[in-house]
Amino acid sequence: IVMSILAWTKVNFVWGHSTAHGGDKVTAITQLLTAIGVGWGITWLTWSSDYTRFIRPSTPERKVFWSTSLGVFIPTVWLAFVGASVASAGTSADPAEIVTAAFGAASIPVLFLIMHGPIATNILNLYSATLGGAVLTAGIVMGGNSGPGGGSVQGLAFNVSDPSKILLNSIIHVWGSGGRGTHIMDTTFNGNNSVGQSILARQPEGLVVQRVRVRNFRYNGLTVDANVQNMVMTTPVLLEDVDVANVSFAVPKSSNGTAEACVWIGNTATVRRLLLRNCAWEGLWTGTADAGSLHEDLDIDQTPIAVYIEHFTTGSTFQRMSIGTSVSTGVNCEWADPTWGSKPACVTNVIQDSTIRSSYVGVYMDQGTTGTTVRRVTFIGETRAAIVDYLGVNNSYSGNDYSGLAAGAVPVSTAH
Repeated sequence: IVMSILAWTKVNFVWGHSTAHGGDKVTAITQLLTAIGVGWGITWLTWSSDYTRFIRPSTPERKVFWSTSLGVFIPTVWLAFVGASVASAGTSADPAEIVTAAFGAASIPVLFLIMHGPIATNILNLYSATLGGAVLTAGIVMGGNSGPGGGSVQGLAFNVSDPSKILLNSIIHVWGSGGRGTHIMDTTFNGNNSVGQSILARQPEGLVVQRVRVRNFRYNGLTVDANVQNMVMTTPVLLEDVDVANVSFAVPKSSNGTAEACVWIGNTATVRRLLLRNCAWEGLWTGTADAGSLHEDLDIDQTPIAVYIEHFTTGSTFQRMSIGTSVSTGVNCEWADPTWGSKPACVTNVIQDSTIRSSYVGVYMDQGTTGTTVRRVTFIGETRAAIVDYLGVNNSYSGNDYSGLAAGAVPVSTAH
């Protein structure tokens, strides 16, 4: 705005430079706008996924389109108009001289802004262009019995088909005190339906996993689980912007629920923005010592169970979930199995502010589920019930929308 005011108050515009008239003028304008507006814009399409990776999956497509389009169109056209205005009064072929003549002493900050724009933008482009530049066909071990920890893996692509080239069936294996504070970012994994999982973190303390893409694994997509009950974390796990698909044993569902999850979380964690598809048993599994965790902005489809809450998930929140139509049960709370001393798997958890479109049951709270809340959830298309609360203890459900249930389905059922 300041640049516009300075330009339009200090520059005498000249509108008569054009030698084209009538149809020729319209053609020239159209060609220029096409070259700049379309040709320039199309060259940015390859970066679109990188610039939108932090957007919540629940953000409406219309909002993404208009905010992106207007965010590019308005400043670009505005500044192009300011530049054309300034250039119309200039006589030099040197853009710097034209700017100096128009803005005087203010030309230094103006030139700085002009220079800063492409530099800031292209830093991001150069960063994005290097991601996946190295393709590894073997795994990496992060950790050890000693060491400071804090190792980092970033910007790599793993394409592994030989199980003998990885440790304990995982491409990145995190373990021991030397694995504390491991960061895994901006990385892709392809298991070629031959290896177990992309990441197995038996040392979850301070683990950060951000912006990873996982495809074609046989055991789990990725596992974060020290396998220690009641473990208390000093620095909880951070898992963000994770895209996982195609996880299955050779015979789908033959794990009987002990694996075949796209994401498996067994410790206290903040889990945000998961996109999970084609998981043979469940999209997200939680248990072991998942206590006080936050799981939000989950987009899950093409799996029998979207979220499986197992022994022992306590005091955790599941919110802003979008569960698709190719799911039978949206959220399943495991029963108080005698194998686990008849202790409930799901205690004082909260399921809220979500949309569940599962085909059979929305939220299934099996025997023993205790103090669990389901609120402000929209249920659409379930054929049996939105909520099943079978022999639960002090569970509650309020503010839910049951208007979209299939004919014959009930809001709440207490039958098994």
